Amino acid sequence: MILRVNKKILRPFGWLVGYSLCGVTLPFVALIDRETFDIDTVIAHHKIALRQQFELLVVGYYAIILFEFLRNKLIYRMESLDAYANTSLARECFLFEQEKHHTTSRKLFNQWRLGI
Repeated sequence: MILRVNKKILRPFGWLVGYSLCGVTLPFVALIDRETFDIDTVIAHHKIALRQQFELLVVGYYAIILFEFLRNKLIYRMESLDAYANTSLARECFLFEQEKHHTTSRKLFNQWRLGI
């Protein structure tokens, strides 16, 4: 489910990455700023993330994101935004967020099939 919300609701999530968010994916729901300029792209990004959560049974999704984020921050010394963007799950979202029908044609566990 995707909900369009006020930006104030997203502020607490921004401290994790150190910048203002236009959306966040929680278990079974994506919250998206209703004033986002490119709303279609943001919705497509979060639809892919919701599909990944379903495949990885939510807990696996967050375990992978957390592990890869911390690895990127601590070992590769990346900034928070780069550390998130370079996780295998986020890379698929960013790569296909321009394709409106990616979630319907997507194969299971596609984030690892891509070789990204």
